[in-house]
Amino acid sequence: SHSRQTLLFSATIPEELKGIMAQTKGDGYIGVDCIHDGGADDPSHTNVQVQQSHVIVPTMDRYVSSVVEIVRMAMQQEKSPKIVVFFVTARMVDFLRSLTLS
Repeated sequence: SHSRQTLLFSATIPEELKGIMAQTKGDGYIGVDCIHDGGADDPSHTNVQVQQSHVIVPTMDRYVSSVVEIVRMAMQQEKSPKIVVFFVTARMVDFLRSLTLS
């Protein structure tokens, strides 16, 4: 018998994702809450405590240079910046890291 195990790790789980999870999780589903907060509206919840922003890059021709410039500006503005940038591949993440740390 072939069995499958699916693991989902997320700092936040939006309602839309909870709906998908309800449709696809098996009978032995286990949820682990490592924060023990009161949910997304609780003032102790991480997404309430952390300043978040986003940028839409209008064209792909300056995509990499735009992202590098935005990250560098954020790094200069904060004493100890914590920046999360999502890319499609780990190679792209490493490339950005090499550009911003140089």
